[in-house]
Amino acid sequence: MESFSEGEKQIWSIIKLFLNGENLFILDEPMNHLDILMRIYLEDITFKEKRKGKAFLIVSHDRVFIDRVADKTLYIKRGESVVVNGGYSQMIKHLKNDFQSKKKKSDEIQQKIIKLEHAAMRLGVWTSRKEKEKIGSFDKGFIGARSAKLAKRAKITKRRKEKMIKKLKKEKPFIERKIRLSFPLYSVSNRHMLSAKNLYKQFDNNVIFQNVNLELITKDRIAIIGLNGSGKTTLLLCLLGLLKVDKGNIYKNDNVRLIHIPQNIRTYFKKEILLDNLMVYGLEESIVRQYLGAAKLRGEKVLQPISTLSRGELMRAAIVSTILSKAEFLFLDEPTNHLDIESLEVLDQLINEYPGGMLFISHDRHFITKHAQEIFSIHKKKLISYNF
Repeated sequence: MESFSEGEKQIWSIIKLFLNGENLFILDEPMNHLDILMRIYLEDITFKEKRKGKAFLIVSHDRVFIDRVADKTLYIKRGESVVVNGGYSQMIKHLKNDFQSKKKKSDEIQQKIIKLEHAAMRLGVWTSRKEKEKIGSFDKGFIGARSAKLAKRAKITKRRKEKMIKKLKKEKPFIERKIRLSFPLYSVSNRHMLSAKNLYKQFDNNVIFQNVNLELITKDRIAIIGLNGSGKTTLLLCLLGLLKVDKGNIYKNDNVRLIHIPQNIRTYFKKEILLDNLMVYGLEESIVRQYLGAAKLRGEKVLQPISTLSRGELMRAAIVSTILSKAEFLFLDEPTNHLDIESLEVLDQLINEYPGGMLFISHDRHFITKHAQEIFSIHKKKLISYNF
Protein backbone atom coordinates (compact mmCIF):
# COMPACT_ATOMS: atom_id res chain seq x y z
CA MET A 1 0.00 0.00 0.00
CA GLU A 2 2.92 2.35 0.68
CA SER A 3 3.75 2.41 -3.04
CA PHE A 4 0.40 4.02 -3.98
CA SER A 5 -0.39 7.75 -4.04
CA GLU A 6 -2.80 9.28 -1.51
CA GLY A 7 -5.51 9.40 -4.17
CA GLU A 8 -5.04 5.74 -5.06
CA LYS A 9 -5.17 4.75 -1.38
CA GLN A 10 -8.40 6.76 -1.02
CA ILE A 11 -10.14 5.04 -3.95
CA TRP A 12 -9.00 1.56 -2.77
CA SER A 13 -10.48 2.21 0.68
CA ILE A 14 -13.80 3.30 -0.88
CA ILE A 15 -13.96 0.23 -3.17
CA LYS A 16 -13.29 -1.94 -0.12
CA LEU A 17 -16.36 -0.38 1.52
CA PHE A 18 -18.57 -1.25 -1.45
CA LEU A 19 -17.37 -4.85 -1.42
CA ASN A 20 -18.75 -5.30 2.11
CA GLY A 21 -22.33 -5.39 0.81
CA GLU A 22 -23.73 -2.89 3.34
CA ASN A 23 -26.95 -0.90 2.83
CA LEU A 24 -25.69 2.44 4.18
CA PHE A 25 -22.38 4.05 3.28
CA ILE A 26 -21.02 6.95 5.33
CA LEU A 27 -18.24 8.78 3.47
CA ASP A 28 -16.28 11.67 5.01
CA GLU A 29 -14.65 13.84 2.31
CA PRO A 30 -14.29 10.96 -0.19
CA MET A 31 -13.03 13.32 -2.93
CA ASN A 32 -9.89 14.36 -1.04
CA HIS A 33 -6.76 13.52 -3.08
CA LEU A 34 -8.79 12.06 -5.99
CA ASP A 35 -7.97 13.17 -9.53
CA ILE A 36 -10.79 14.07 -11.93
CA LEU A 37 -11.01 10.59 -13.47
CA MET A 38 -11.35 8.99 -10.03
CA ARG A 39 -13.98 11.58 -9.05
CA ILE A 40 -16.05 10.66 -12.09
CA TYR A 41 -15.54 6.97 -11.26
CA LEU A 42 -16.77 7.54 -7.69
CA GLU A 43 -19.86 9.36 -9.01
CA ASP A 44 -20.62 6.44 -11.36
CA ILE A 45 -20.23 3.78 -8.67
CA THR A 46 -22.37 5.85 -6.27
CA PHE A 47 -25.16 5.99 -8.86
CA LYS A 48 -24.93 2.23 -9.41
CA GLU A 49 -25.18 1.51 -5.70
CA LYS A 50 -28.09 3.94 -5.32
CA ARG A 51 -29.97 2.11 -8.08
CA LYS A 52 -29.55 -1.06 -6.00
CA GLY A 53 -31.33 0.71 -3.14
CA LYS A 54 -28.22 1.56 -1.16
CA ALA A 55 -28.17 4.79 0.88
CA PHE A 56 -25.35 7.32 1.29
CA LEU A 57 -24.51 9.92 3.92
CA ILE A 58 -21.65 11.99 2.51
CA VAL A 59 -19.67 14.91 3.90
CA SER A 60 -18.18 16.79 0.95
CA HIS A 61 -17.02 20.19 -0.26
CA ASP A 62 -16.85 19.11 -3.93
CA ARG A 63 -19.55 21.33 -5.43
CA VAL A 64 -19.90 19.37 -8.69
CA PHE A 65 -20.10 16.03 -6.86
CA ILE A 66 -22.80 17.34 -4.49
CA ASP A 67 -24.84 18.64 -7.43
CA ARG A 68 -24.64 15.30 -9.23
CA VAL A 69 -25.28 12.76 -6.47
CA ALA A 70 -27.23 14.48 -3.68
CA ASP A 71 -31.01 13.98 -3.35
CA LYS A 72 -30.93 16.25 -0.29
CA THR A 73 -28.30 18.62 1.06
CA LEU A 74 -27.86 19.59 4.69
CA TYR A 75 -25.87 22.79 5.21
CA ILE A 76 -24.50 23.58 8.68
CA LYS A 77 -23.31 27.04 9.71
CA ARG A 78 -23.07 28.89 13.04
CA GLY A 79 -24.78 26.03 14.87
CA GLU A 80 -27.82 26.04 12.58
CA SER A 81 -28.75 23.74 9.72
CA VAL A 82 -30.70 24.09 6.49
CA VAL A 83 -32.00 21.23 4.34
CA VAL A 84 -32.96 21.47 0.66
CA ASN A 85 -33.96 18.94 -1.99
CA GLY A 86 -31.14 18.71 -4.51
CA GLY A 87 -27.48 19.62 -4.40
CA TYR A 88 -25.13 22.56 -4.06
CA SER A 89 -26.80 24.79 -6.67
CA GLN A 90 -30.18 24.39 -5.00
CA MET A 91 -28.64 25.19 -1.63
CA ILE A 92 -27.01 28.38 -2.95
CA LYS A 93 -30.31 29.44 -4.50
CA HIS A 94 -32.11 28.79 -1.20
CA LEU A 95 -29.47 30.68 0.82
CA LYS A 96 -29.71 33.70 -1.50
CA ASN A 97 -33.51 33.75 -1.21
CA ASP A 98 -33.27 33.24 2.55
CA PHE A 99 -30.75 36.11 2.80
CA GLN A 100 -33.09 38.47 0.93
CA SER A 101 -36.04 37.40 3.09
CA LYS A 102 -34.10 37.84 6.34
CA LYS A 103 -32.69 41.17 5.17
CA LYS A 104 -36.18 42.48 4.40
CA LYS A 105 -37.47 41.39 7.81
CA SER A 106 -34.37 42.80 9.53
CA ASP A 107 -34.83 46.16 7.77
CA GLU A 108 -38.51 46.31 8.75
CA ILE A 109 -37.71 45.56 12.41
CA GLN A 110 -34.88 48.09 12.39
CA GLN A 111 -37.27 50.80 11.17
CA LYS A 112 -39.71 49.93 13.97
CA ILE A 113 -36.88 50.04 16.51
CA ILE A 114 -35.78 53.49 15.28
CA LYS A 115 -39.35 54.86 15.54
CA LEU A 116 -39.78 53.41 19.03
CA GLU A 117 -36.42 54.79 20.16
CA HIS A 118 -37.34 58.27 18.90
CA ALA A 119 -40.72 58.02 20.65
CA ALA A 120 -39.04 56.85 23.88
CA MET A 121 -36.57 59.74 23.70
CA ARG A 122 -39.39 62.26 23.20
CA LEU A 123 -41.26 60.76 26.16
CA GLY A 124 -38.11 60.99 28.26
CA VAL A 125 -37.67 64.69 27.42
CA TRP A 126 -41.39 65.40 27.98
CA THR A 127 -41.41 63.56 31.34
CA SER A 128 -38.35 65.46 32.51
CA ARG A 129 -39.97 68.76 31.58
CA LYS A 130 -43.20 67.90 33.42
CA GLU A 131 -41.23 66.89 36.51
CA LYS A 132 -39.55 70.29 36.48
CA GLU A 133 -42.93 72.03 36.03
CA LYS A 134 -44.30 70.12 39.02
CA ILE A 135 -41.34 71.05 41.21
CA GLY A 136 -41.34 74.68 40.09
CA SER A 137 -45.13 75.14 40.30
CA PHE A 138 -46.46 77.39 43.02
CA ASP A 139 -49.77 75.57 42.80
CA LYS A 140 -49.13 72.30 44.64
CA GLY A 141 -52.72 71.20 44.05
CA PHE A 142 -54.34 70.65 40.69
CA ILE A 143 -51.37 71.51 38.41
CA GLY A 144 -48.90 69.55 40.49
CA ALA A 145 -51.17 66.50 40.68
CA ARG A 146 -51.90 66.66 36.94
CA SER A 147 -48.18 66.98 36.10
CA ALA A 148 -47.33 64.05 38.36
CA LYS A 149 -50.06 61.93 36.80
CA LEU A 150 -48.95 62.72 33.25
CA ALA A 151 -45.30 62.16 34.13
CA LYS A 152 -46.11 58.77 35.69
CA ARG A 153 -48.11 57.75 32.62
CA ALA A 154 -45.27 58.87 30.35
CA LYS A 155 -42.74 56.82 32.37
CA ILE A 156 -44.95 53.71 32.09
CA THR A 157 -45.32 54.27 28.33
CA LYS A 158 -41.55 54.80 27.99
CA ARG A 159 -40.79 51.55 29.86
CA ARG A 160 -43.32 49.73 27.66
CA LYS A 161 -41.62 51.03 24.52
CA GLU A 162 -38.20 50.03 25.85
CA LYS A 163 -39.52 46.48 26.44
CA MET A 164 -40.84 46.44 22.88
CA ILE A 165 -37.44 47.59 21.60
CA LYS A 166 -35.70 44.72 23.45
CA LYS A 167 -38.27 42.25 22.09
CA LEU A 168 -37.82 43.50 18.54
CA LYS A 169 -34.03 43.29 18.82
CA LYS A 170 -34.34 39.63 19.86
CA GLU A 171 -36.66 38.96 16.90
CA LYS A 172 -34.33 40.70 14.44
CA PRO A 173 -32.64 37.93 12.39
CA PHE A 174 -28.85 37.74 12.21
CA ILE A 175 -27.67 38.91 8.80
CA GLU A 176 -24.09 38.01 8.01
CA ARG A 177 -22.26 40.78 6.23
CA LYS A 178 -21.74 40.10 2.56
CA ILE A 179 -18.14 40.14 1.41
CA ARG A 180 -17.13 43.59 0.19
CA LEU A 181 -13.81 43.15 -1.57
CA SER A 182 -11.93 46.42 -1.94
CA PHE A 183 -8.23 46.02 -2.61
CA PRO A 184 -5.60 48.47 -3.84
CA LEU A 185 -5.90 48.65 -7.60
CA TYR A 186 -2.87 47.87 -9.73
CA SER A 187 -2.52 46.94 -13.36
CA VAL A 188 -0.65 44.00 -14.86
CA SER A 189 0.68 44.54 -18.35
CA ASN A 190 0.70 41.72 -20.90
CA ARG A 191 4.33 40.56 -20.80
CA HIS A 192 6.18 37.41 -21.72
CA MET A 193 6.94 35.54 -18.51
CA LEU A 194 8.23 32.03 -19.19
CA SER A 195 9.37 29.73 -21.99
CA ALA A 196 9.94 26.00 -21.54
CA LYS A 197 11.34 23.99 -24.44
CA ASN A 198 11.74 20.20 -24.75
CA LEU A 199 11.73 19.54 -21.02
CA TYR A 200 12.59 16.03 -19.85
CA LYS A 201 12.57 14.72 -16.29
CA GLN A 202 13.06 11.29 -14.75
CA PHE A 203 13.52 9.85 -11.27
CA ASP A 204 15.73 6.76 -11.22
CA ASN A 205 14.59 4.94 -14.37
CA ASN A 206 11.05 6.34 -14.30
CA VAL A 207 10.36 9.01 -16.93
CA ILE A 208 8.06 11.67 -15.43
CA PHE A 209 7.58 13.83 -18.54
CA GLN A 210 9.25 14.45 -21.87
CA ASN A 211 9.12 16.91 -24.80
CA VAL A 212 7.26 19.45 -22.69
CA ASN A 213 6.87 22.88 -24.31
CA LEU A 214 5.09 25.79 -22.66
CA GLU A 215 4.84 29.55 -23.16
CA LEU A 216 3.38 31.79 -20.43
CA ILE A 217 2.48 35.47 -20.43
CA THR A 218 1.48 37.46 -17.35
CA LYS A 219 -2.24 37.44 -18.23
CA ASP A 220 -2.54 33.67 -18.76
CA ARG A 221 -4.81 31.64 -16.48
CA ILE A 222 -3.90 28.01 -17.01
CA ALA A 223 -4.92 24.80 -15.24
CA ILE A 224 -2.82 21.64 -15.25
CA ILE A 225 -4.76 18.42 -14.69
CA GLY A 226 -3.79 14.76 -14.81
CA LEU A 227 -3.93 11.49 -12.95
CA ASN A 228 -2.48 11.23 -9.46
CA GLY A 229 1.26 10.66 -9.74
CA SER A 230 1.43 11.90 -13.34
CA GLY A 231 4.08 14.55 -12.53
CA LYS A 232 2.06 17.77 -12.25
CA THR A 233 3.77 19.05 -9.11
CA THR A 234 7.18 17.98 -10.42
CA LEU A 235 6.62 20.01 -13.60
CA LEU A 236 5.50 23.06 -11.60
CA LEU A 237 8.61 22.87 -9.38
CA CYS A 238 10.81 22.59 -12.48
CA LEU A 239 9.19 25.67 -14.04
CA LEU A 240 9.88 27.55 -10.81
CA GLY A 241 13.50 26.41 -10.76
CA LEU A 242 13.05 24.50 -7.49
CA LEU A 243 13.83 21.23 -9.29
CA LYS A 244 16.25 20.76 -12.17
CA VAL A 245 15.16 19.21 -15.46
CA ASP A 246 17.38 16.52 -16.97
CA LYS A 247 17.04 17.97 -20.47
CA GLY A 248 15.59 21.09 -22.03
CA ASN A 249 15.67 24.82 -21.36
CA ILE A 250 13.58 27.16 -19.20
CA TYR A 251 13.66 30.92 -19.62
CA LYS A 252 12.02 32.98 -16.87
CA ASN A 253 11.53 36.75 -16.94
CA ASP A 254 13.01 37.86 -13.60
CA ASN A 255 11.30 41.25 -13.90
CA VAL A 256 7.88 39.64 -13.41
CA ARG A 257 6.70 39.57 -9.78
CA LEU A 258 5.64 35.96 -9.27
CA ILE A 259 4.53 34.08 -6.17
CA HIS A 260 4.38 30.34 -5.48
CA ILE A 261 1.74 29.03 -3.07
CA PRO A 262 2.59 25.37 -2.37
CA GLN A 263 0.34 22.47 -1.33
CA ASN A 264 1.68 22.76 2.21
CA ILE A 265 0.25 26.25 2.67
CA ARG A 266 1.85 26.73 6.11
CA THR A 267 5.32 26.90 4.54
CA TYR A 268 4.22 29.97 2.56
CA PHE A 269 4.15 32.07 5.75
CA LYS A 270 7.56 32.96 7.20
CA LYS A 271 6.45 34.71 10.41
CA GLU A 272 4.64 33.07 13.32
CA ILE A 273 1.69 35.52 13.56
CA LEU A 274 -0.63 35.91 10.57
CA LEU A 275 -0.78 39.73 10.63
CA ASP A 276 3.03 40.06 10.75
CA ASN A 277 3.27 38.27 7.39
CA LEU A 278 1.17 40.96 5.71
CA MET A 279 2.77 43.97 7.40
CA VAL A 280 5.83 43.71 5.11
CA TYR A 281 4.15 45.62 2.25
CA GLY A 282 4.41 49.07 3.86
CA LEU A 283 0.71 49.50 4.65
CA GLU A 284 -0.81 50.68 7.92
CA GLU A 285 -2.12 47.95 10.22
CA SER A 286 -5.70 49.25 9.99
CA ILE A 287 -5.55 48.94 6.17
CA VAL A 288 -4.11 45.41 6.29
CA ARG A 289 -6.80 44.41 8.80
CA GLN A 290 -9.44 45.85 6.47
CA TYR A 291 -8.20 43.71 3.57
CA LEU A 292 -8.01 40.59 5.73
CA GLY A 293 -11.50 41.37 7.00
CA ALA A 294 -12.75 41.38 3.41
CA ALA A 295 -11.52 37.78 3.23
CA LYS A 296 -13.41 36.97 6.47
CA LEU A 297 -10.33 37.08 8.68
CA ARG A 298 -11.39 39.53 11.36
CA GLY A 299 -10.69 40.65 14.93
CA GLU A 300 -8.32 38.52 16.97
CA LYS A 301 -8.09 35.96 14.15
CA VAL A 302 -5.34 38.01 12.46
CA LEU A 303 -3.21 37.85 15.63
CA GLN A 304 -3.29 34.06 15.85
CA PRO A 305 -0.23 31.89 15.14
CA ILE A 306 -0.13 30.31 11.67
CA SER A 307 -0.19 26.86 13.31
CA THR A 308 -3.70 27.49 14.74
CA LEU A 309 -5.39 28.57 11.50
CA SER A 310 -7.21 26.27 9.08
CA ARG A 311 -6.02 25.61 5.53
CA GLY A 312 -8.97 27.62 4.21
CA GLU A 313 -8.08 30.63 6.36
CA LEU A 314 -4.43 30.42 5.33
CA MET A 315 -5.26 30.11 1.63
CA ARG A 316 -7.48 33.21 1.82
CA ALA A 317 -4.72 35.11 3.65
CA ALA A 318 -2.15 33.97 1.07
CA ILE A 319 -4.24 35.32 -1.83
CA VAL A 320 -4.73 38.62 0.05
CA SER A 321 -0.94 38.82 0.50
CA THR A 322 -0.37 38.29 -3.23
CA ILE A 323 -2.72 41.16 -4.04
CA LEU A 324 -1.05 43.43 -1.45
CA SER A 325 2.36 42.50 -2.89
CA LYS A 326 1.08 43.45 -6.37
CA ALA A 327 2.06 40.06 -7.75
CA GLU A 328 1.75 39.62 -11.50
CA PHE A 329 1.67 35.83 -11.69
CA LEU A 330 0.79 33.00 -9.29
CA PHE A 331 1.81 29.35 -9.21
CA LEU A 332 -0.78 27.42 -7.17
CA ASP A 333 -0.62 23.73 -6.26
CA GLU A 334 -4.03 22.31 -5.31
CA PRO A 335 -5.39 25.59 -3.86
CA THR A 336 -8.82 24.13 -3.03
CA ASN A 337 -7.63 20.99 -1.19
CA HIS A 338 -9.37 20.55 2.19
CA LEU A 339 -11.21 23.89 1.89
CA ASP A 340 -14.77 24.19 3.20
CA ILE A 341 -17.56 25.63 1.05
CA GLU A 342 -17.30 29.10 2.61
CA SER A 343 -13.55 29.26 1.97
CA LEU A 344 -14.08 28.06 -1.61
CA GLU A 345 -16.62 30.82 -2.24
CA VAL A 346 -14.31 33.48 -0.75
CA LEU A 347 -11.34 32.10 -2.69
CA ASP A 348 -13.33 32.39 -5.94
CA GLN A 349 -14.03 36.05 -5.21
CA LEU A 350 -10.40 36.77 -4.27
CA ILE A 351 -9.15 35.16 -7.50
CA ASN A 352 -11.66 37.25 -9.47
CA GLU A 353 -10.29 40.38 -7.76
CA TYR A 354 -6.66 39.46 -8.51
CA PRO A 355 -5.57 41.22 -11.77
CA GLY A 356 -2.65 38.98 -12.76
CA GLY A 357 -2.24 35.58 -14.34
CA MET A 358 -1.74 32.16 -12.82
CA LEU A 359 -0.84 28.55 -13.46
CA PHE A 360 -2.53 26.14 -11.10
CA ILE A 361 -2.80 22.42 -10.47
CA SER A 362 -6.27 21.28 -9.49
CA HIS A 363 -8.79 18.45 -9.53
CA ASP A 364 -11.65 20.77 -8.50
CA ARG A 365 -13.91 20.88 -11.56
CA HIS A 366 -15.87 23.90 -10.35
CA PHE A 367 -12.68 25.90 -9.67
CA ILE A 368 -11.11 24.89 -13.00
CA THR A 369 -14.11 25.85 -15.13
CA LYS A 370 -14.50 29.13 -13.25
CA HIS A 371 -10.89 30.33 -13.46
CA ALA A 372 -8.99 28.53 -16.25
CA GLN A 373 -8.78 30.02 -19.74
CA GLU A 374 -6.84 27.01 -20.99
CA ILE A 375 -6.34 23.48 -19.65
CA PHE A 376 -3.22 21.36 -19.98
CA SER A 377 -3.07 17.69 -19.06
CA ILE A 378 -0.08 15.47 -18.44
CA HIS A 379 -0.96 12.34 -20.39
CA LYS A 380 1.42 9.55 -21.38
CA LYS A 381 4.41 11.62 -20.15
CA LYS A 382 3.49 14.56 -22.41
CA LEU A 383 1.82 17.94 -21.82
CA ILE A 384 -1.33 18.24 -23.95
CA SER A 385 -3.42 21.41 -24.37
CA TYR A 386 -7.24 21.36 -24.32
CA ASN A 387 -9.01 24.52 -25.45
CA PHE A 388 -12.58 24.92 -24.19
